Amino acid sequence: MTHVQTMGTGHTVQAQNYDPEGEYVAYWLPEFRKLPKDKRNFPHEKSYIKQIVPLKFSKPDHGHSHTKPTPRRK
Repeated sequence: MTHVQTMGTGHTVQAQNYDPEGEYVAYWLPEFRKLPKDKRNFPHEKSYIKQIVPLKFSKPDHGHSHTKPTPRRK
């Protein structure tokens, strides 16, 4: 294998060997703490968006539920 061929897979091997529970990645990416430990290093294998970023609104809110900001006093 050439250097170019190994560039894409080196990090996954390192993660499996030295940090199988994903503690390092969870330290730097707090959102990953919500993932199961065996999925932290490989979030691309499963759909993790649903676990990390839950939908906050079930319907689009086109600004109707927000109150108007109060003007500043001078």
